[in-house]
Amino acid sequence: MYISLFTSVHTFKDMDDLKTRILKHLPDTAKDIAVSIELIDDLPSSYLYLQQSCCERFYAGDYSECIEKSKPLLDYLWEKLNTGNWKDVSMTWREAYYFVSTLKGSSQAILATDTRAEERNTHSIADAIKTFDMGLLMGAPILNNVLTKLVQDVHTYLEKIGVSDRKTELASRCIDSDKSVHNNANQLLNKKLKTDSEIDQEMEEEIKIQIDKKKK
Repeated sequence: MYISLFTSVHTFKDMDDLKTRILKHLPDTAKDIAVSIELIDDLPSSYLYLQQSCCERFYAGDYSECIEKSKPLLDYLWEKLNTGNWKDVSMTWREAYYFVSTLKGSSQAILATDTRAEERNTHSIADAIKTFDMGLLMGAPILNNVLTKLVQDVHTYLEKIGVSDRKTELASRCIDSDKSVHNNANQLLNKKLKTDSEIDQEMEEEIKIQIDKKKK
């Protein structure tokens, strides 16, 4: 169901390979991924209903709708993560945040690099990276730590299409959730969001240029 994380650089034949790589890291069907959801304890039934709908849209290939359905889920989880002291936050909310970030970020990356998708220009690789980073920062790993693998593949893709090393390095400042968050979540988050805001526009412009070149 899952593939191992390789530390070597992967080679993509074309942009469609990023989508293929992303999907290979995830369970094959919505039913399969439901098993992972069930391992997250004590999620409210109303939340689970919307999360399941989000999963179904992802596996139906309706990535735009998956992103839309993920937004209220992440808003809800954000409130749970920011209630009280970080050390007292239930692992349930962190695992759920990680999971929904995986679906949303994967959808953003797929749409941003699909030259045939009408929605491509409304999503960017930078958006996907931020979503993955937030999942790593605020979430707790499930699905065999899939976000680490997805981040690696996105950065390999950026190198493949010719995004400069400096911007790739800046975009890849993901935080290891287990080691870096602990009692300083808000401080780290504010610092990271500031860094992201400084590179987003420049990186997005270059990514669009390089993708357009690949289309010609």
